[in-house]
Amino acid sequence: MTKKIYKDYFFDEKAFNTHDGGYVPLERSNKEEKPLAIPPLLKADKVNGNDIYYTVEAQEGESQFLDGHKPNLGI
Repeated sequence: MTKKIYKDYFFDEKAFNTHDGGYVPLERSNKEEKPLAIPPLLKADKVNGNDIYYTVEAQEGESQFLDGHKPNLGI
């Protein structure tokens, strides 16, 4: 008995962009590019073999992902 090999992972190309908003075309932004804000590496409080301990505090702040500022809590 030979089993059928699926190569398309049940992808229905005809229905892809019409069902459940599964396809949203990308649009170029006219905003100025900014580098991704990556914080510096946090120093460990304690290292015990393969276990590494950190102290992390949540702080209020603001981020701008789209137009406008949105307050957020983050760590």
